[in-house]
Formats: sequence, structure tokens, C-alpha cells
Amino acid sequence: MAIESLAHPARTVPDLKIEVPLEEELLAACECALRWFEEWDRHADHEYDFGGEYPVMRKLRRAIAEVWIRDEL
Repeated sequence: MAIESLAHPARTVPDLKIEVPLEEELLAACECALRWFEEWDRHADHEYDFGGEYPVMRKLRRAIAEVWIRDEL
């Protein structure tokens, strides 16, 4: 539970309403996550990798590609 004070005012809760079709929102989330993982892959100290990052990246790429393939049919 956050403590409210003048020094640390409570943060406002962001509006999480989805204004676009859910499929588009999910695709955007996958693309954002993949970009994050790609940046992580380039810049992280891989001595401390948690494990499983690369299979997640493959799944994200496959999901994004599948959406693009279906849209072109």
C-alpha cells in the first residue's frame, strides 16, 4: 500500500481502456515486447540471464508473422 504525503503524492491510475480492436492491441503489445527483448539481447549482461528469453522471442515473432500472413489472405 502506497503511503501518501506531500513529498510523495499518490500516483494517478492510468486509463487502461482499450479504444481499438483487441486483436490490434494484442499485436501492438507483442511488437512492443519483441522490441524490448531485442534491445535486451543487444545490451544486457547475459551472464545473469534468467533463461527462456529466446523461446519467448521466437513465439512473439511467430505470432506477429501469423497475424501479417492472415491479414494478407
